[in-house]
Amino acid sequence: MRGAVVLAGGEARRFGGVDKLFLRTGKGKTLIQEVIGRLSFLDEVVVVTSSQERAEEIGSLTGLPCFLDSYPGILGGVSSGLQHLLSREVLVVGGDMPLINRSVVEFLFSFLESYEAAVPTHPNGFIEPLHGVLRRIRASEVLSTMGTRRRKVRCLYERLRTAWVPVSQRQRYDPELESFTNINDIETARTVFPASFTSPAAARNSRSSSSRSARALTSSLPRR
Repeated sequence: MRGAVVLAGGEARRFGGVDKLFLRTGKGKTLIQEVIGRLSFLDEVVVVTSSQERAEEIGSLTGLPCFLDSYPGILGGVSSGLQHLLSREVLVVGGDMPLINRSVVEFLFSFLESYEAAVPTHPNGFIEPLHGVLRRIRASEVLSTMGTRRRKVRCLYERLRTAWVPVSQRQRYDPELESFTNINDIETARTVFPASFTSPAAARNSRSSSSRSARALTSSLPRR
């Protein structure tokens, strides 16, 4: 089995306090739904986030199980996600990366036949840790020895037997390296979704609506 941990952490300050994962990108979808839709070829997907309210909102929108970080930081999210998966091999990806390419992901998974992880690297040494793959059991073992103060996801890959894959090797599947694109600001959002990007104000209203729906859903559940 192959699965994915989608990291849906804090809100983007460059969106004026609006949660970017709830931006409307067109066709009735939010950014997080666009990302999830790109992962439908995998056997299982879980989302990890930082608050219960946010988990309820994302779960309501996507229909996927959504869990809280084991501890603050990206590694806390990875740790939590791995605990809730059964898959032998796992993709770790950001919830703001809507151009995920299946061929690229499967190419990275192919390295797990000989390695414990695989991460794309650029000629300048920059890596793409939130577009990497790893063996779930081995990664969980390493995380259990690292403590909770570590914040950089690179620290995990450096402790695994990792294939550092030059981006040039994957350009045959993704010539422009678009799958690395993450929506970090409004300009990028408008570039990726030029015909359908919704303004932050509309996203704020959308989030309020989805939040009300999530609260209504949870308030109707029996209390234990």
